[in-house]
Amino acid sequence: MIETGFLDLGLGEVLFGLSGIMVGGFLRGFLGFGAALLIVPVLSIILTPVQAIVILMIIELPNVVYLMPSGLREFDFKSISVMILGMLIAVPVGAYALVSFDPKMMKLVISVIVLALVALLASGWKFKGQVSRRVMLATGIVGGLIHGSAGMGGPPFVTVLLSRGDDAQRTRANILMTLNCMSVMSAATLFAYGTFTASLIIASCLSAPFYIAFTAIGSRFFRKAGNEYFRKAALIILALIALMVIYSNA
Repeated sequence: MIETGFLDLGLGEVLFGLSGIMVGGFLRGFLGFGAALLIVPVLSIILTPVQAIVILMIIELPNVVYLMPSGLREFDFKSISVMILGMLIAVPVGAYALVSFDPKMMKLVISVIVLALVALLASGWKFKGQVSRRVMLATGIVGGLIHGSAGMGGPPFVTVLLSRGDDAQRTRANILMTLNCMSVMSAATLFAYGTFTASLIIASCLSAPFYIAFTAIGSRFFRKAGNEYFRKAALIILALIALMVIYSNA
């Protein structure tokens, strides 16, 4: 193994992690989701779950900054404020579990969460009842716990917001603002817990251009050749990666 002297990783491990970040960026651009579902398990193979999620949070911040203005123009604060409140309560609790529990156990927890979320996304299930303020609050708490502990709380939020029946523009803005708030809260919480080390910040800054570039490539590919078959293939890949992490930690 060729040693890099960086985060105690060999060259092969660095290239493996960077490949995961690039593929995750492509999924982010192509599907609008999937980056965390792929990047966190892949990085957790070579790093601790805390390190993996910190890197994800940092490389995602440029996307948050880029998408925030369009979300602010169209989102309905009254509709999603209760969801954001639940998130505000739950994200620090989930993050506390992430930094406190045994890393090996958290890898297994993250993999199980990935499998559950992939099943949810693959099923196409939508909430059938009335999306009341109580449902929005519960979704904020559940999604916040998942995001704080595993960095991938987006699917519950997206599923419920898509079930509200708003017009497409308002729905997109509500999703953008909810996920942006979630990313900012998680990054701030992990920073407060002292998980942002110099090595992780440097690694994230070096990785971010690849992530952003492949997000742009994925977005362009979707406009030219988007299809349902690729979405299904992406979900299968995510499930296989989660199973690989479970097997490696069994």
